[in-house]
Amino acid sequence: MEQKFFEIIPHGTKINFMKVAPTFLVLSMISLLISVGLLSTKGLNYGVDFKGGTEVHVRFNEKPTVGKLREALSPIGLKEAMVQEIGEEGSGEFLIRVETVDLNLATHKPELEKAAMKAGGKDAGKARIRFSEDRIYVSYASSIDENKLKEEINALQLPDLEVDSASRFGRATDHEYLVQFAGISTRIIETFHEKFGRTAFEVLQTDQVGPKVGKELRMQAVGAVIIAIIFILIYIWFRFEFEFAPGAIIALIHDAVVILGVFSFLGLQFDLSIVAAVLTIVGYSINDTIVLYDRVRENVKKSKEANFIGTINDSVNQTLSRTILTSGTALIASVALMLLGGPITYNFALAFTIGIVAGTYSSVLIASPVTIYVRKYLQKKRLAA
Repeated sequence: MEQKFFEIIPHGTKINFMKVAPTFLVLSMISLLISVGLLSTKGLNYGVDFKGGTEVHVRFNEKPTVGKLREALSPIGLKEAMVQEIGEEGSGEFLIRVETVDLNLATHKPELEKAAMKAGGKDAGKARIRFSEDRIYVSYASSIDENKLKEEINALQLPDLEVDSASRFGRATDHEYLVQFAGISTRIIETFHEKFGRTAFEVLQTDQVGPKVGKELRMQAVGAVIIAIIFILIYIWFRFEFEFAPGAIIALIHDAVVILGVFSFLGLQFDLSIVAAVLTIVGYSINDTIVLYDRVRENVKKSKEANFIGTINDSVNQTLSRTILTSGTALIASVALMLLGGPITYNFALAFTIGIVAGTYSSVLIASPVTIYVRKYLQKKRLAA
């Protein structure tokens, strides 16, 4: 018994996609150029993951004004911090972002070494210290009590420096300890407690990344996308023929760049979750393209390559129901997450939604016509040889 319910596009449909493909290729090229132009001039609004800094997401019971929050942050030198109201109107949710503040811990090296030696005692040997923006790493010859290390450093009563935590770091055999000083996030929260009361708000999320780590994460994110595209190119080349690979790769680049262009244009925060969305879309889009290419390969064998453009058209029409069903269900989920998921998941859901639309479009109207052009070029080259 046939399941007609799942046949969105009637069998035997003959939509001439390749006739309008050149027009859409031009539009795609324009959108790519606009996106690249935005990325080159305006750039991306990097989040804490890539830029480095501190981000605190809070929700107040009674919504204060942005001015009051800035006024509260003024005594600790953060009057110029970015304070942004997010979420639904009246939700009382705010995002406070400040650039990384270097505590200049190295200037207190003699005092810190003395306190670390005292915490370790004679049996632990000499304490070796490595410095970072808001933390230190202390290594010993043997294990020590981390609570003792915290007490000894706090006993120094260094100005504006208080140990938030001391814990083991790395392998147990290294006898290394991470001493985390109270950073900007702690100072922001304590300031709000003093100004508004401890029950007036709740902290939903805090993130803190150093500028060096942020730069490394940017490079790794770019590398992850490039590596994914290279491996997909190799996979398409081996699974099909080389003439299929350029269309698939151009379609993937189109999808990724369009997402980045939209985020640049809207000034939305770009963080690791968006990189995850881009990589997910790369996988989703190539899966849709592979299904189409498989049908093209089958039809080429049946038609004995009599009319490749007609074969491409037939293949697109034959897989159209499947494309609409899979893309449609994924789109419903992503739109629901975007509208109902709240501010934390909004950017990820938006990137995923844009990617689904772009990926479906590029499989049909970019990958397919580019494959036709590449095939014609290779055939001319073979005849000339």
